Amino acid sequence: MKHIISCLFFTGIYFLSIAQTYKVQWGDEMKVKKGSMDMDIIHADQTGVYMVEGRLKMKSYFVIGYSYGEDFKLYKFDPNYNVVYDKEYKKETKGLGFNSIQPLSGQLYLFAYDYKKKEKQYLIYGAKIDNATGNLIGDLQELCTFQLDSKKDDLDFVVKPSEDSTQWTVVGDITDDVSSRISVFVFDKNFSKKASAIINMGFAPGSFDLESVTYTAGDKLLVMGREYEVTETGKKKRRTRTFKTYVLTRYSNTGKKETEIPIDAGEKYMIGGRLIPQKSGETYLTGFYCNSKTRDMINGIFVYRIDVAKGTVTQSAFQQVTADMLSKPVEDDNDKGEESKEDAKGKENEEEDSEGFSASFIIRNIIQQPGTSTMLMIAEVYSFVQSTYTTSSYNSFSKTWQYRTRTRFIFTNGDLLVINTDLANNKINRVTVIPKKQVEMISDNSGTRNSPNSSSTIGPVSFFAKNGGMPFYSSTTPLLVKDKLIFLINDHSDNAAVKKPGDKVKAISNFKKSTAYALAMDINTGEINRKALLTNEDDPVLMPRFGFVSGNDVYMPAMKMKLMGKTEVKMGKISIK
Repeated sequence: MKHIISCLFFTGIYFLSIAQTYKVQWGDEMKVKKGSMDMDIIHADQTGVYMVEGRLKMKSYFVIGYSYGEDFKLYKFDPNYNVVYDKEYKKETKGLGFNSIQPLSGQLYLFAYDYKKKEKQYLIYGAKIDNATGNLIGDLQELCTFQLDSKKDDLDFVVKPSEDSTQWTVVGDITDDVSSRISVFVFDKNFSKKASAIINMGFAPGSFDLESVTYTAGDKLLVMGREYEVTETGKKKRRTRTFKTYVLTRYSNTGKKETEIPIDAGEKYMIGGRLIPQKSGETYLTGFYCNSKTRDMINGIFVYRIDVAKGTVTQSAFQQVTADMLSKPVEDDNDKGEESKEDAKGKENEEEDSEGFSASFIIRNIIQQPGTSTMLMIAEVYSFVQSTYTTSSYNSFSKTWQYRTRTRFIFTNGDLLVINTDLANNKINRVTVIPKKQVEMISDNSGTRNSPNSSSTIGPVSFFAKNGGMPFYSSTTPLLVKDKLIFLINDHSDNAAVKKPGDKVKAISNFKKSTAYALAMDINTGEINRKALLTNEDDPVLMPRFGFVSGNDVYMPAMKMKLMGKTEVKMGKISIK
């Protein structure tokens, strides 16, 4: 593939609007194996752009989160988009499992792991990468060990940079048969250990989902997650989980529980949130609340200022959100994506076999305007449904019935919600709704077998999962350019004039016929300008969710999958002034 990628070159296309200038640059298409490509643009600096290419692993959380397999490469492109190097690290990671390549303060790092079954241990390794050459700076060194209490050969763990990009947090789920437990390690950029803790959260297995682990400036660990009530129902004693409450707990850097921080206020009950630590040492919590203990709907938005040392909420702000603020999309029967006969037949059993959760807002991004106290929380209406169905056919030659199992994944990415908050005064200035509806259906064919396959289940987004390989063409990556918040989205061409919730919105499901738009929102007024950038018809389709923001540039791949033949991929950059 090297000779194909190395001939990348870019041509410029310019689009003008009153407020912004958009320059779109694309490289040549390159052919990749069907289903084997996942492009992760991880970093960009003055010397070039860095991308990891890898093969997706089929895990239980495959759709929502993924991890790379044995075949992976790190590519660096120079400012003219010629390949500087491509590295596989097979020799360096021999005998180890590959975890990730990530940046911290502009420096690239490689992480790998090893499992010692006899000792019931997972060992995590790390090394710096020379950005200029792609070579490791020294050998992989052992960072930490996760000790398991059982002989299970799988461990959910994640390596994450801190919000301020100064240190690494490594978290592993070491839950045993008695209670939910995690092991946490914190390292600086040179891999010097700053903290090590085993935290027993005291919840029965399956009744707690971890959402965040934050190491604060005061050397405390804030652990936030969702508690569930677990019950057994039916003859088969199927376990069902009912969301009970959010829990925010402060622990010492050795894992000792110190205090639970109350996050429900009066008759306002938290149903989704995100911690935002500040360099000053302050910590904010923002999210959604419900006016009922049932926590079955969103009634508004909140922002808390938390005194970590005291374990209390010192200031709070609330803003009501009502259903009439949201758009009411119109379906377009002429804009359906390609669908096989088997897909259509499977719809008959979809309602019975589906596993998923209803539409709700999910916090996608937190952006703070430099030099000000303005924070922008960006949320999106999101729902995911999985259904599995089986079709049968009789083989007269073998005189047997054959069964073909197909799994359908339906992602719905709806309205964007932008909450403009003044952190200095702990005040919500404005709530802006940007209407859209993207419905992306992806089918996975498991092949023909002599007996039916059983359905698999994919749960909520896991703390230990990455951003995920699907959906491909929905959602967005925002960037702030001065006082304009820019969203790049694939949308229906009939939505060119859509700017506010009262406008009629046509849902887009056939992304091969979509148009890529730039939506510029004035953060001071909430006013929105929309500009068509390009059409995705007859070309690889833009993948806005995979964009990497570097200053006023967004590096972004595009992809076209084919029923027969190799997948087409190209890379590009959108510059905004």
